[in-house]
Amino acid sequence: MGLTPFELKHWCARPIDPHELSAKLSLLQHNYAEVVQATPGSTDAQNLLQEHIGAIHPESNAHRAFGQLPSAAKNRPLLIAALSVPEDLCLLQRGNNGYTLIAGCVTAPSYWRLSDKLGKDLAAVHNNVPGLNDALGQRMADFFERLPLERCLLRRNWFFHGSSERFQPQPEHRTRITDATVAAKLTLRSETQTLRRLSDDVIAFTIAVDCYPLQEIESYPAAARALHRALLSRVAPEQLAASQSYYETGVLAFLERCFPVDSA
Repeated sequence: MGLTPFELKHWCARPIDPHELSAKLSLLQHNYAEVVQATPGSTDAQNLLQEHIGAIHPESNAHRAFGQLPSAAKNRPLLIAALSVPEDLCLLQRGNNGYTLIAGCVTAPSYWRLSDKLGKDLAAVHNNVPGLNDALGQRMADFFERLPLERCLLRRNWFFHGSSERFQPQPEHRTRITDATVAAKLTLRSETQTLRRLSDDVIAFTIAVDCYPLQEIESYPAAARALHRALLSRVAPEQLAASQSYYETGVLAFLERCFPVDSA
């Protein structure tokens, strides 16, 4: 599953900066129903998340920022937590069918909608990722059950988008890219994800998204070489999940322009 131990002191440690806060507020003001979703019984879990985030960022401007949202805005504990940190935040709770997504504030989805996943178990949440449930479904379910209290784990994934827009709930129309010049216009999107158990039955899932214009890698031959190797080393399920077949030829051709191929 690609998870590695992550020191608890680093969990959600970076405070949100003014630009990130402004971007979150704008999405909440104009796309609230797409950005925030919560089940009626999630209040206790939201409060637990706010307590943990609030202990890390006691001087946060989140309460003031919340006041800029429409008076009808709900899920205050979740939003106070989300407006304190740059990460997107989701909460999962143990139920009769394992862990279920019960709440989330997601400002940078990658081709998925929070409303489509709310109230669903892990298998249903990951249905839109080709091959993931077949390869890792049962392992993920078992892992969530065994995650120790106050333990934090991290994983990173990366893939290519045609746009640098962070808020992308709608899948892009894909065409095969075979030309290096066209591939250079893609955006490399990286997600740093963490899992932390907050209580016996509640787990927090965080997502930090970074977007980089692929063409900038021309200035970093070693990074281009490493990315080239990483693309070629992906196994079939990983390639399928990342839709690699659409862009592989063009991206590899572009990367090979960034470093001597015979030194790859």
